[in-house]
Amino acid sequence: MMRLNQFLAKNLGISRRQADQLIISKKVKVNGAFGELFIRVEEADKVEVKTQTDWQTLHHQKLNQTILFYKPIFCISTRYDPLKRKTIYDFLPKIFRHLKPAGRLDYMSEGLMVLSSDGDLLQKITHPRFGSIKQYLVAIDKPFESIQIILMQEGMRLDDYDLNPVKVWQSAVQLKTFEYLKLDPRLHWYFFELTEGRNQQIRRICKLFGKRVRRLIRIRQGNYELTRELYEKKVLVEPTL
Repeated sequence: MMRLNQFLAKNLGISRRQADQLIISKKVKVNGAFGELFIRVEEADKVEVKTQTDWQTLHHQKLNQTILFYKPIFCISTRYDPLKRKTIYDFLPKIFRHLKPAGRLDYMSEGLMVLSSDGDLLQKITHPRFGSIKQYLVAIDKPFESIQIILMQEGMRLDDYDLNPVKVWQSAVQLKTFEYLKLDPRLHWYFFELTEGRNQQIRRICKLFGKRVRRLIRIRQGNYELTRELYEKKVLVEPTL
């Protein structure tokens, strides 16, 4: 037995606050009656949520489920694509296709993605107020100048938006731990650390400085880190947090 908002958060991949709003807006039914805040539901209860076209029945899940996925290039991070490109769900086993991603990686980016049925976990990883760290390994065609790195680390303005400071560094020792990614030694490799995720932020910053991103790999998201095992297996099931 669990609270209705917790049940909705797990099934829909939303926060409990967002689940409360669905309940208040009369978009949730329990056994045919509109749901109420703070009530509890159990496995025998029928829970429905209002979609754009109809009422959808939600299935009870005994535990939260979280997986780590190595996203390849040439696919998008959403469930559907009007351009009919491949999505991450084309690469996931069917038993994981109900999970929702914590943030996105663009079509040409690769690396670590966290997918979960735990709405609270997704919120903590993605919402800027939690300061969740994201790290990337980025290859560019020409090296940065010292002043460019300083500007990134002090905080830049992009599309009338003041970006949080971005940590940028090079480390031959750290780079060596990612040799299994088959890194091209002819390119210039940098580590980026962000606490927010504006659309194609790294690529657009590099473009401002006249640099072309040749490869972009996410290596950390929150408390989760890329490993050789994940790279080789593509999907790893994490214990419930």
